[in-house]
Amino acid sequence: MSYTELSGKPDFTRIQKDVLKFWKDEKVFEKSVEKENKGEIVFYDGPPFPTGSPHHGTVLVSFIKDMIARYWTMKGYSVPRVWGWDCHGLPIENQAEKVLGIDNKHEIDSDIGRFNDACFDIVSSSNEAWRKYVEQMARWVDYDGAYKTMNIGFMESVMWVFKQCYDKGLIYKDYRVTPYCMKCETSLSISDTRESDSTRPRQDRWVIVKFKADIEVEGKPVFFLAWTTTPWTLPSNMCLAVGAAINYSFIQVGDEIYVASTDTIPMYEKIFGNEPVTVKKSHGSELAGINYEPLFPYFAKYKTQGAFKVVTVDYVDSKDGVGIVHTAPAFGEDDYWTCKKHGIPFVNPVDAGGRFTEDVFDFHSKDDPKNVIDTNSSIVRHLYASGKAVQDGTMEHNYPHCWRCREPLIYRAMDAWYFSIEKIKDRLLAVNEEINWVPETVKHGRFGNWLENARDWNISRNRYWSTPMPIWVCDACSEQVVLGSIDDIYKASGVRMTDLHRQFMDEVTFRCKKCTGTMYRIPEVLDCWFESGSVTFAQKHYPFENKEWFESHYPSDFIVEYTGQIRCWFYYMHVLSVALFDKPAFKNCIVHGTILAGDGKKLSKSSKNYSDPMDLMLKYGTDAFRLYMYQSNAMLIGDLLFSDSGIPEMYQSILLPFWNACNFYISYANIDKFHPGELKEPNSDN
Repeated sequence: MSYTELSGKPDFTRIQKDVLKFWKDEKVFEKSVEKENKGEIVFYDGPPFPTGSPHHGTVLVSFIKDMIARYWTMKGYSVPRVWGWDCHGLPIENQAEKVLGIDNKHEIDSDIGRFNDACFDIVSSSNEAWRKYVEQMARWVDYDGAYKTMNIGFMESVMWVFKQCYDKGLIYKDYRVTPYCMKCETSLSISDTRESDSTRPRQDRWVIVKFKADIEVEGKPVFFLAWTTTPWTLPSNMCLAVGAAINYSFIQVGDEIYVASTDTIPMYEKIFGNEPVTVKKSHGSELAGINYEPLFPYFAKYKTQGAFKVVTVDYVDSKDGVGIVHTAPAFGEDDYWTCKKHGIPFVNPVDAGGRFTEDVFDFHSKDDPKNVIDTNSSIVRHLYASGKAVQDGTMEHNYPHCWRCREPLIYRAMDAWYFSIEKIKDRLLAVNEEINWVPETVKHGRFGNWLENARDWNISRNRYWSTPMPIWVCDACSEQVVLGSIDDIYKASGVRMTDLHRQFMDEVTFRCKKCTGTMYRIPEVLDCWFESGSVTFAQKHYPFENKEWFESHYPSDFIVEYTGQIRCWFYYMHVLSVALFDKPAFKNCIVHGTILAGDGKKLSKSSKNYSDPMDLMLKYGTDAFRLYMYQSNAMLIGDLLFSDSGIPEMYQSILLPFWNACNFYISYANIDKFHPGELKEPNSDN
């Protein structure tokens, strides 16, 4: 017996093509799953959005998932792995708006069915673009049997999860400040503002304004100064906040006296001069209760009801701004709770599109509507014209943007539905101790810290393409009913649902059991992270199907995703699993790092700062690509500054020497007529 001689220069792309064809023709992956010797390893695959094409980060996580699954397969276990698609949410809706030429929500409201049909078409046509990449990555996964969050079985399980949490008292409605996208016209969660590329550098206008106090010092009028990077919130100012223990100075400027924190005065020579004239000093606690004139006239009537006064808080910094914080209760979480605590009236003159209402008549325009951020310059000019601005400028700072449409967010008070994290926070922390994190530092580091500081989760969205919140409210007595399954809906209404999307669910009404009124579904849909967090249950249509299998295979053995999912998918799976079963959703979690462009910037299709992964795999072979990824810091939570040249380096330093070693062996084995079967199994400690 002799070995076939290898060519001097290997053609790895041709070899790869032959191997992929062999795997497909012989159904090798399917056979590996069917062959169960030692048991089954349970793996959950995080669902990507079926938009665009995979980038290097998608390739890396696929390589890691495939490597671990193959390891356990070679150890004699069956490792089923099913692809998944995150079909709902803003990414798909934004594409549908472009396809249909829609630029505002009112056009969608007039025909939700048409809009959701467009979303469905986008999802249905996009996932085929990924198939070639997945196959070329040599990843073994059941692509055709993928679970989809838009399928009726998945959505029914999500409804069940919602009802279980509601019945446990974990879901409630409240009016409070939340991150808000003016373009998408929906509230977001705090986690959405931590999504990748959501907090980005932005230049904003800042201004220092003066509020005329109802007191005088040495016969001169006194003005409190306040600094803000959101001039658009000034028309809604209702109080000023100071730190009780902070030192404040009264500085004479011409015939007026300005009040600011003592520490910040040297920063503003333009206002106070080179040698400020201090006429008085006070602690913040001594300023509390002093009234002042409203900056604008729009809500002046509320002065008699407790507005427009100085209050003390614990979040003011003596070294930032001027040490006095302008407070508008509808547009900041601290502002909201400060005003609520001190009984200060609440105003919210910004509509769903992020535009001023008619209350703010100077900056409201039906002919030329602008969102509030775009009115900043006009407001600053108006303040100078009325003698109420003393200094302004621009600054670059990290500012939250919508994680999908990329427009800047505002914080806005509105009705929303919340999941009470506070009620289960102790258990979230305790159950985290049962999870093996790789690297281990994540447990008490990024994930543990996120759990410690987690706030109640805004789970409602004022949108269309997602699982509708299954809450019906009576139009007469406000009785509230939550239906957690298709059977529940049928029993209540006599309607057997075959599609659970809004255009169908909104049509379901039924008679109230408490009175003669009619029950209508509320218009909100669920945050798509609620759906992603339900993957553990919903991909198996639990508890309606596969009940015994799920309960004997839960939690999963391992999951893998990048660092951004610490505050997203990992977190939401953990929350829902603890809420329902008081268990972790996964036993082991591997967290890999981020792939960046060679200059350290985020990979961006719009800036075209990275090569198509498909081109690199076809040119150098997928094995070289894998090896380049595997030896990088990104394998364990670090960053990789991606360079195309790193892939041919793996070819030269590892694959080619390996090929030559095989060639050397074959040549001399044939000469010596050597066959390894003639030797005993080698015994080595190396």
